[in-house]
Amino acid sequence: MKPLKERMGMLSKKKMVRYWGDHNFNFSLQTQTNYEYLATNLVAEALEVSGVHIATQCIWKRVKGKRTYKMGEIKGNTYPLSADDVG
Repeated sequence: MKPLKERMGMLSKKKMVRYWGDHNFNFSLQTQTNYEYLATNLVAEALEVSGVHIATQCIWKRVKGKRTYKMGEIKGNTYPLSADDVG
């Protein structure tokens, strides 16, 4: 495995750490339901094999028929499900 490299940079006026190289990690996609607000979210998570949580920012897309729509206003690892997602 290549050694882990890190680089500090300015992205969107925030300091962020970027990692690159070969890594082993587990990825999961789960639903979370908040019964108080009757809301359900999809949550994407990545964990290194050692158990370290890896911060993720996802690009969410919706597929309807043969078309794909980018959900540009939704950022991060959580996607709020809606009636448009049924089917």
